[in-house]
Amino acid sequence: MRLCPFWAWKPACCTTSFEEEQQKAFELWKEHWKEKEQRLEAFHSEMDDFRLSPSYQDSSLFQRELFDTAILRVKSIIATYGLCFDTLLEYVAGMLCFPCQPHWHHQVLLSDDHVLRLKISEYSNDVLWDNCRPLAEAAKEFDHRVQDSLLAKKLKHVFVDFRMFYDRIRVSEYMEQIGREIMRGPNELQIKTRHQETLHYHGSFESGVSSRLLSINGTVQSHNATGLDAQRYAEEQFGLLNPILDGQRSGFSYRVFPESSARDANAMIALLAVMSWFSRIAILPCEL
Repeated sequence: MRLCPFWAWKPACCTTSFEEEQQKAFELWKEHWKEKEQRLEAFHSEMDDFRLSPSYQDSSLFQRELFDTAILRVKSIIATYGLCFDTLLEYVAGMLCFPCQPHWHHQVLLSDDHVLRLKISEYSNDVLWDNCRPLAEAAKEFDHRVQDSLLAKKLKHVFVDFRMFYDRIRVSEYMEQIGREIMRGPNELQIKTRHQETLHYHGSFESGVSSRLLSINGTVQSHNATGLDAQRYAEEQFGLLNPILDGQRSGFSYRVFPESSARDANAMIALLAVMSWFSRIAILPCEL
């Protein structure tokens, strides 16, 4: 088996012919996050173009500063989403190998005739949060800045919703939900109200399912081990799914998005802030 080689020569529910369906599902999830990437880039491009418009030029210095600060936050999102999105695909790759598990019922919480919850290893949740935290911080900061800017509200493009990454529990619940829908069909354009989007991302907080199920043993742990330590950590948690580790061992190509190191991203953001400060100094005497 090429996509899930760790199931080769073992009793499993997958066959080599099933790999075509697994690859199709993987490509659909890749397309899903590629679409978010495209919307983000379109929003960023519109912000840059808006700076040349009469609406921007005729606004007060204060409003232009607020808008420029929002642009800096978008640039920081662009500098950080790659690592997060690749990690989401890594998780997806691991979940696409889960159908091979013949003893799957030990790794889910069942309610009558349907799966209520997947039992996800804390290692996978920790890696998700570690790799998506920079994006979460940048997105939250942007939300604050765009609320302050009147000019940002004149943009035509709708900004990508990153609320599902705002904290460790949200991103873990978001991906656990995706894990239950992993063999998805073709992507569809869905029109949702803001209220519906909130329920989609945070519905488990408002339903009877407690977010504490993220930790099956009742405690929220933090584990940053890698390599053999990660393998050992996963094996110790008998009965739990480890999509990140399984994704790393899979044959899926999940390194898709551009990645910047945290140091490079911070350096770029600092440079942009200095450039913005100098531009304000340059125009300040003309408005005194």
